[in-house]
Amino acid sequence: GINDLNRDIFSLNIYPNPVNSSAILSFVSENSATYSIRISDITGRTISMKQVEAKQGENNSTIERGNLPGGVYLLSLSNNNGTVTRKFSVIE
Repeated sequence: GINDLNRDIFSLNIYPNPVNSSAILSFVSENSATYSIRISDITGRTISMKQVEAKQGENNSTIERGNLPGGVYLLSLSNNNGTVTRKFSVIE
């Protein structure tokens, strides 16, 4: 299943949630690392994936809605030590 216990990531938030046009993903990283951000639909199908270079401490990354239709999605932030997943909604 999904391992939501990644000791490198703290305070993962997506705001605003629900998302209209874009959102900010904020998280605190234990150290400098490369993370991948994956957005998938509720069935687990990957919609988009991008890499982000995180610094130690607080990090922010913009998530563009793009052409996502309204609905519920999952955002996963992961590195070699595991994955943290959050649910978010897109509104029309």
